[in-house]
Amino acid sequence: MTAPTSTVADDAQTAIVDLLGVRGVPLGTVLRELAARGFSRSSADAGVRTLIRRGVIVMTDDRHLHMPASTPAVRSESRKDRRADQLGG
Repeated sequence: MTAPTSTVADDAQTAIVDLLGVRGVPLGTVLRELAARGFSRSSADAGVRTLIRRGVIVMTDDRHLHMPASTPAVRSESRKDRRADQLGG
């Protein structure tokens, strides 16, 4: 029995984020690694597109994928820390 499509897509997205870590990786390398892990090309492509659309990853002009310099969670935490500093906390 195959997993529902949403589960496969979620697994592909998780694998993509795991592959990227803190450095940029060429798109082709990501797609080859996902294929080696058993993901179809369409699942891998869909995972990449979804993560880009959500702002979780970005693709540079030279087709490298990487995590954004600052994610919304990091920015939010930074604002919270600044506010605490302003309040003396």
